[in-house]
Amino acid sequence: MRDIVPEGITVAVEDDLLWFGIRGTPRAGAYGCQWINSGQGSVEDLAVRASELALNDLQDFVTEATTEPWPGSGNPPRPNARLTGRLIELWFGDHDHPDVRLRSLPLDE
Repeated sequence: MRDIVPEGITVAVEDDLLWFGIRGTPRAGAYGCQWINSGQGSVEDLAVRASELALNDLQDFVTEATTEPWPGSGNPPRPNARLTGRLIELWFGDHDHPDVRLRSLPLDE
């Protein structure tokens, strides 16, 4: 995520929390993944859903922080995630022609 956010936006991981912030200010937003442990469904389904929700939260945070649609300059593309083998693919927009594609995450981590 750090590779795709605009200048001045920070993304950090501590324990099971994903933090979003604006450089030079205290943490301005956070996404917690603890609910995965209490959710219903397979670990794979929960991890994919948590990834999608994290992208959605990041999109909301960046859009509010910059007061500009993100990513892109028009209607913000929908955040998506899916499991391919043991990798979680992450992207915004259409899978075959994404507006932004992130590095895939190994499910085992």
